[in-house]
Amino acid sequence: MIKLKEAILRRVASVAVMLTVQCIGLGGTLKQADTQQSPLRVVTSITSERYCRGTDGSFYTLQMELGLSYTNVGQQPLIVYRSSGDINRQMISTGDDNASAKQYIVDMSLTIFTDRTAANVEDFSLGTDFIVLAPNASVTTKASTDAVVFLSSGKHEVSENAMSPGKYVLQIEVSPWHWSRDIADRLSRRWQERGILWLRSAVSKPMPFVIEKRPKFVDCSPKARYRGQ
Repeated sequence: MIKLKEAILRRVASVAVMLTVQCIGLGGTLKQADTQQSPLRVVTSITSERYCRGTDGSFYTLQMELGLSYTNVGQQPLIVYRSSGDINRQMISTGDDNASAKQYIVDMSLTIFTDRTAANVEDFSLGTDFIVLAPNASVTTKASTDAVVFLSSGKHEVSENAMSPGKYVLQIEVSPWHWSRDIADRLSRRWQERGILWLRSAVSKPMPFVIEKRPKFVDCSPKARYRGQ
C-alpha cells in the first residue's frame, strides 16, 4: 500500500490539502468513517479529466473532477449539507474485489483546513444550506477538489508512488460537516423533528477509471489557467 508523503501534494498546485485526516463524528470526537453500513450512500462519476504535465518541479498527474450523488438508504430522514464535497481520503484498487477487501495500492489521506467557528447558526436554513433526504431520496453535488493520480509514463516516471497505465477503481471518503460540535448540537436541536443531522464521513462506492497509455498532457499550472489555456 502506497503512503504518499506531504511533500508530494504540496507540489500539485490544484490541490490545497495536507496529508492527515480528521473528521467530526456524531459523538463529537475525531475519527474516520465507520466500518458499519452507512445510511448515506455516495456514488461518484467523472465529469471531466485532464492529464497534467509537470512544471516547476511538480509531477505528472491525472486530475479528475468528480460529481457526487448522495442517497439515503436508511430508514430515517437525513439532513445533509447541500455542498458536502470535501475529500478526506482517496483510495485506489485494481478492481472491485480488492476495493471490498480494502486492498489498496494507493491510500491517500487528506485534510481540508477550514475555520470551523466562522459560521452564524442563524444564517443556516433547510432547503437552502441543508436539505432533508427522505429514505431513498438523492441529491447531487460536486467534489470541492479534484481526485489526483500520480503517473508513471516513460521518461516522466518520478517516484515509486507513480502509477502505470491500466484499469483501476477509485473510492473517496467525503466529509459532510465543516463546523464545530457546538454548531452541530444547536442545529440538531433546531431540526430534530425533521431528521438526523448527518455529521459522519462516508466512503463512496468503487468507481472504475482508466489511465491511458499515451495521454495528451497539458499545462495545468496557475499561470496556464490565467492565460486561459
